[in-house]
Amino acid sequence: MPRPRWDKLGPEKQALIRMATLEELAEHGMEGASYNRIIKNSGVSKGAMYYYFDDRDDLLSTCLMHMVEDLIGSYPRPDHPPTTPEEFWVIAR
Repeated sequence: MPRPRWDKLGPEKQALIRMATLEELAEHGMEGASYNRIIKNSGVSKGAMYYYFDDRDDLLSTCLMHMVEDLIGSYPRPDHPPTTPEEFWVIAR
């Protein structure tokens, strides 16, 4: 979890950090992702990054959770959730 200060950071700066993180993950994977490269590519100082996150894994999990939330939020929601299997399968099609 990011530190509470992360929520006070502007959305543009958050987006830059998330984008640098996701690009690093795409290029090097979870094991090879470098906190220092992410810091350099995001344009944020190392001290500032530690102000928002405890460590690399904290940053990675925050960015991945945000990506999942965006993905889930992009799915249409029915006006009312299905209550029977028949309603579910009609909606799922």
